[in-house]
Amino acid sequence: MSARPFVPLLLWLMVLTSGLCYGAPLQLPVPSPIYLHLDQEDGLASNHVLSILQDDKGFLWFGTNNGLQRYDGRQFLHFRHDPRNQNSLASDIVETLYQDKQGVLWIASSTTITRFKPNTKEFTRMRLPEQARGGLSRGSYFTEDERGQIWLVSSANQPALLFKPDQSSFVVIAGVPTFRKQNSTYEPLLKNWQSNENYVYLKDSREIVWAGSEILLALYPDSSSFTLIPEVKASRYGIEYNRIFCLAEDRDKTIWIGTDNGVYYFNPDKQHFYRAPLPSFPHGDAVPLLPSDFLQTSSGEIWVSTLNRGILTYDSQLKPVRQLSLGNDAQAGSLQLWCLAQDQQGNIWAGSQAGTLLKIDTNGRSSYLRPDLLAGQTITKAAPDGSGKLWLGTDQGQLFSFDPATETLLKLNLGEATGSTGRIIRILAEQPHYVWVATSRGGMFKINKQTLALTERYHTSSSPFALLSNELGDMQWSDSSSLLISSIAGLHLLDIHQKTGKVFTTADGLPANAIINVVATGKGEFFVTPQNSLSRWNLNTGRLTTYGARDGLANDPYGFSASLRLRDGKILIGSMNGILYFHPDSLSSTQPPAEVLITGLSIYGKPVKLDSALSRNGEILLHHRQNFFTIDYASLNYYDDNRISYYYQLEGVDADWVAAGPNRSANYTNIESGNYRFKVKAEKDNGASTIHEASLAISIDQPFWQSWWFRSLLVLLVAGLGFILYRIRIGRLLALQNMRTQISRDLHDDMGSTLSTINILSAMVQQQIRKDPAQAQLQLEKISDYSQRMMESMDDIVWAINPLNDAAQNLVARMRVFCSEILEPKGISFTFSLDDRVSALRLPLAVKHNCFMIFKEAVNNAAKYAQCQSLEISLTIQKKQLHLLISDNGRGFDTNLPPEGNGLLNMQARARAIHGELEIISKKCSGTTISLKAPVGQQKV
Repeated sequence: MSARPFVPLLLWLMVLTSGLCYGAPLQLPVPSPIYLHLDQEDGLASNHVLSILQDDKGFLWFGTNNGLQRYDGRQFLHFRHDPRNQNSLASDIVETLYQDKQGVLWIASSTTITRFKPNTKEFTRMRLPEQARGGLSRGSYFTEDERGQIWLVSSANQPALLFKPDQSSFVVIAGVPTFRKQNSTYEPLLKNWQSNENYVYLKDSREIVWAGSEILLALYPDSSSFTLIPEVKASRYGIEYNRIFCLAEDRDKTIWIGTDNGVYYFNPDKQHFYRAPLPSFPHGDAVPLLPSDFLQTSSGEIWVSTLNRGILTYDSQLKPVRQLSLGNDAQAGSLQLWCLAQDQQGNIWAGSQAGTLLKIDTNGRSSYLRPDLLAGQTITKAAPDGSGKLWLGTDQGQLFSFDPATETLLKLNLGEATGSTGRIIRILAEQPHYVWVATSRGGMFKINKQTLALTERYHTSSSPFALLSNELGDMQWSDSSSLLISSIAGLHLLDIHQKTGKVFTTADGLPANAIINVVATGKGEFFVTPQNSLSRWNLNTGRLTTYGARDGLANDPYGFSASLRLRDGKILIGSMNGILYFHPDSLSSTQPPAEVLITGLSIYGKPVKLDSALSRNGEILLHHRQNFFTIDYASLNYYDDNRISYYYQLEGVDADWVAAGPNRSANYTNIESGNYRFKVKAEKDNGASTIHEASLAISIDQPFWQSWWFRSLLVLLVAGLGFILYRIRIGRLLALQNMRTQISRDLHDDMGSTLSTINILSAMVQQQIRKDPAQAQLQLEKISDYSQRMMESMDDIVWAINPLNDAAQNLVARMRVFCSEILEPKGISFTFSLDDRVSALRLPLAVKHNCFMIFKEAVNNAAKYAQCQSLEISLTIQKKQLHLLISDNGRGFDTNLPPEGNGLLNMQARARAIHGELEIISKKCSGTTISLKAPVGQQKV
């Protein structure tokens, strides 16, 4: 088995064998508070703290010989003198601090004055008047009169200075102000406390006057003289200094002491744990008292058994009464007293080592009983059972019933081998029928008082309720039907009637699984002590509160179960440092924490001044790119900061409150544009919450592409573009439809007329074939010619409609083929010149078709009527136009005469259909030139 925390081996090593004091007087020393400390290791700019001030928002300001600092309970904000920056302190030595009714801070050193506005971080430096250039004396202070004027008052033999706003400086005022502080009331009381340094004074809210110089003194309200508050050196929670510079009290009634060794602070009202005063032991013996058990007698007196100091008695208010004289027995001086019990006759019985029972009767006489049954054993626990008997338990796990009247013992059989159950750590015998026994290694036993038989045993394998471990630490009644049982593995709540229960561990909120002491308050709460802490746990809410130095509890190790709840509700717990006592009601304050302040804002990790970021309506305005930010907050509870938990919510982002624990910042990333409200509240570990929530309105502007006007404009643009595209598409469809209509018309007109002609000629051939075969043959040739022309026309239309032929190079290729077929049989030569840019064009259907038909008509005319020898053809691009030029060297014609056929008229009509320009240049005997310019844009293949 691993090391057993409930076997106090360390205690055995610490037990001394020194003799008991017989009738030694008890002295009540002056109690010393537990101090908390701040120095340079905690962030102070200097250990020399010359002045302390709490401002109207709750921040603490420390003036040091290395600048001014603002403290929020965890972090320091440092302000220093910068000779290159006028917006800085006039001096790094800050001896005096004051805040006026406007919230402005006034800062003075011996030779300079600075005015500081915390909201804007604006410093204004001021020189001393000429009459005060010698410097201000220590103890100078600012004050404000009834008219709101700011004064700087020095010692009685120095002039007072008055601030003149119109001059932005202080001026000397003759005479002594009526409001100058007078210390004559206290100085006569300090004649026995002479000091080389001037005293500083503070009268706190408790009417206690504190005086500090090279020593610290206190004048209590009911006292006529100062009391020395001793230094406690070389102690974590003591106080040690050479000089006290300043004293202050914050709004939480915490006393702050500025020294040459940093800042000490304490709050007497919140230190609820006390130590019972101890006697002055002889021979300078400073070994701590080791209490082992407590007893409140029928008369209300409190008795304490110890392992090294015999028995101490106290009255019901824990004031020491006496240290008992235990007679002249030779062994009395070496007794290690482990337990106490009172019988029905009022006699006190104490169990010790070597099987010794110490009896102290009602007259204070002591005697010793050493039964053979107890030989070699230590009596570790004793308890009365209400019937006149006592129950005794030993370190070897043996249980005895003891009759004080006859001084007889009866051993009970627990069904275990001697010593296997460990020592008996608690006996509960108040019930009329049963005795409950807890052991250090054997679990828990239930004994029938009448039959003295073992009724039940609870251990790790018992049913229906099993323990987490057989190694128990303590056992107490939670109520009349429930037992609280602690072990090294957790806590048990046992219903003794139903024989069922619950178990609790650290997973359920316990401070530790190994609990040494358990003390129930009867209100659903109980106190537990692991080896090095003390906590209160509420069974109903599961809320855990752990107490420490700020509550008056420091460095208290707990060795074994030694605790008692007194009749007035106080709780006693024995530690290795003495007797600890407190009243649970004093720990139940529901005073809420200080209101939470928004203390800082950072954007992308860079701090931003809150005041400069706030708009006129108190809202933080952020750019849409500033959507990564951190908000800092604090409830300025300097003494109870470790008991504060925070909850925050950004409305619009967080669906519910976010539990931040002790963290003082909330981080948000990639927040969308919009209006938000950040809320934060604080809660103490006792459930008390801040009365009001701190809030901060935050507005993140929209990027222009998310604004209504941009979206409206975008909708209009899209609608306009859609309309334009629609119009273009409709135009193209209409153009295509027109082209189709034109082609259809051409087909109807041309093909229709040709077919009609063929039909007529066919009829004529039928009539002439027998009468005039020669004439029929001519008509058949015409039918063949018309059929060929119709097929060519059909071929041209099919070719034009095919989108695969939209490329200009396909048009050029067809032109070449057509020229070869028409011109070469007639012996007419032709040349074709082509601009390279033409090959890259993709021609619209109308342009392609009409250009080819104009070209075809021109070439046909040249072949049939021009009587030319050659033909020159060129295609070029000029100013986004396709330029087709056809020139022959034929006989030409007079363009002024009406055309004989429809060919030229058709060419002009086709040119107009594609918005082109057709020009015919011809003279007799000078050839003919046909020029066509057709718009084609920049459409590429």
